[in-house]
Amino acid sequence: MTDEDDDEAMILRFTDGDERAFADLVSRHKEPLHRFIFRYVQDHAEAEALLFDCFIRAWRGRRSYERTAQFQTWLFSIAINLCRDYGRKRTRRPGDFASTSVEFCAERDGAPSDSDPSGIAEMNEDVEKLRQEINALPHDQKTALVLFALEGRSQEEVSKMLGCSVKAVETRIYHARRELRRRLGNAQEG
Repeated sequence: MTDEDDDEAMILRFTDGDERAFADLVSRHKEPLHRFIFRYVQDHAEAEALLFDCFIRAWRGRRSYERTAQFQTWLFSIAINLCRDYGRKRTRRPGDFASTSVEFCAERDGAPSDSDPSGIAEMNEDVEKLRQEINALPHDQKTALVLFALEGRSQEEVSKMLGCSVKAVETRIYHARRELRRRLGNAQEG
C-alpha cells in the first residue's frame, strides 16, 4: 500500500470524524505546513499558533473537504488564508519574512565560508534586506514566491493551493521577482 492509498483511507476515516486518522494526517503533513507558515510569518511562536489553527480549521471543516482535491492542497489553502489574515492583522515590522537564512544563502555559489566574518556579516545584511523586501510584496505575489521559490513546489501545485491558473502563478512570481530586482537594485546603487 502506498502513502497515497494510506492517505486516502485515513482521509475517509477523518471526514467521518475518526480522531486517530486525523492525528495520523496531522503527523504526516505538519512539517511542510509548518515550514511554509514559518517562512511566511518569520516568527516561531506565531508559526506554531497558525499551524495549530490550521489543523483546528481542518478538523472543523472536515465535512467540506472534497476528495477531488489533494488533502495537502486543501491544508495549504487553509494555511495560506490564515497567513493572509495574519498579515492583515499585524503591524509590519522590519524583517518579518523568514524566506531565507544563512543556511539558505549558503547554498548559493560564492557564499562566504565560516572563516570569513566580514563576508558573513555582509551576507546577513543582504538576507535581512531581502526579507524586508519580500515581506513588503503583496500577499498573492509573496505567497506564490514562497511556495514556488522557497518551498520548491511546482507552479501547478501552487496553482491548486492558491485556486488560480498556472499562468496566474507564473505572472505573480514574475512580478514578485521583478519588484524584488527593482527594489534590491536600487538599494545596491544607494
